[in-house]
Amino acid sequence: LPVFICVLCITIISVINVCTLNLSEDMRENAVFSVLGLPWRKNGLFSLIQIIITNVISLMFVMMFLILAERTKISEYVYIQLDFWSTVLLILVVVCVCLVYYFVASRMLKKKNPVELLKSDL
Repeated sequence: LPVFICVLCITIISVINVCTLNLSEDMRENAVFSVLGLPWRKNGLFSLIQIIITNVISLMFVMMFLILAERTKISEYVYIQLDFWSTVLLILVVVCVCLVYYFVASRMLKKKNPVELLKSDL
């Protein structure tokens, strides 16, 4: 359990860093959406949708790896177990990552003004 907590903390810190980097790259697009009529606070939903899509694709890769491991008998050499509690824990971590990403995106967008951001970008 302590190893899991440490890995979860490292994962959350990494997600915060990735979120900050992604938002700094997408800030101009968010400002354009805001000028076109999308409320500035709703731009955080785009970041949430982006991380959800990324998580779904990652989960699909994990499932493909597990199926491939079963078919190629890699599971005889590497211990891979995906039972009920592992699945629940995986879903819990994914939800936690999505929530952290959304809250970081919301906080970061609150600090910026879209009009000033567009003026400074030109």
